[in-house]
Amino acid sequence: MTMTAFGAYLRQCREAAGLTQAELATRAGVDHTYVSKIEHGQNPVPSLALLRAFAATLGVEYDAMCRAAGRVPTEMTRVELEGEWWRLRDLVEFALEFRDARVRYGTDEVHHRAEDWQRFDRAFDDVEWQAPADQAARRMETGT
Repeated sequence: MTMTAFGAYLRQCREAAGLTQAELATRAGVDHTYVSKIEHGQNPVPSLALLRAFAATLGVEYDAMCRAAGRVPTEMTRVELEGEWWRLRDLVEFALEFRDARVRYGTDEVHHRAEDWQRFDRAFDDVEWQAPADQAARRMETGT
């Protein structure tokens, strides 16, 4: 999401909560001009701490606020990265096994073993080729 789009989202949440920029700023512990600049796309996306303060003040889920800002909470990033690391580790191990089989049996024989190719294809299909932050955002959207 762009800075301008996040600013529009913040304004929409603020107005839905019935707050002025000054009231939101006071409750979140920032200057009202900072909120104004965010809403007009003149400031970069705020820190996770400030997103948490905005979410709490506006009665919006923290995850939704982070997603709208194009950010992923630090704790989610660690979980996502760990999951990706294990999946990629498994894939690398399989690729090494496959390479060793090619050396052991010769390239032609391995190429004709359908079960090896099917296993290899399944291993790649299981890997989601997106950044962990994108995966976390998608999972938050779908609730999985």
